[in-house]
Amino acid sequence: MRASDYFAYTDTCATPLGNGTVAFEFDINATHTMQKLGAETIYIWEEQSNGNFEVVKTYSGGMLSTNTAAAYGRIDYRGTSGTDYYATMVLYAKDSNGSENFIVILMLLPLNKSG
Repeated sequence: MRASDYFAYTDTCATPLGNGTVAFEFDINATHTMQKLGAETIYIWEEQSNGNFEVVKTYSGGMLSTNTAAAYGRIDYRGTSGTDYYATMVLYAKDSNGSENFIVILMLLPLNKSG
C-alpha cells in the first residue's frame, strides 16, 4: 500500500546562504506523469517582537511544472540576521483523476551573518 497515489518521493530543505539569505528547495518525484507538479505556494513566517510568527512573504505562481513526473524548484529569501523564521511549502500534484496537496514545514532558527 502506497502512502500517496501522487507523490512517490519528496525532499525539501532550507539552506542558509549567509548574510540573512536562505534557499528554500523542493524536489518531487511523482508516481506517474502529472498534468501539474511542484510547489503551489511557499509562505515565509517571521518571529515578531511578541513571540508570535507572522507571514512576511508569499510565493505563488511559476513553481508548477506541467506534464512531468519530476519537479524541482528553489527560491532565495533575504531575511534579517538574528531573526527566527520558518517556511510552509504547499506541494501539489494533479492528474486527470484528481489532485493532492502535501504540506511541509521547514524551521530556521535564527539566521546569522555567517550562514
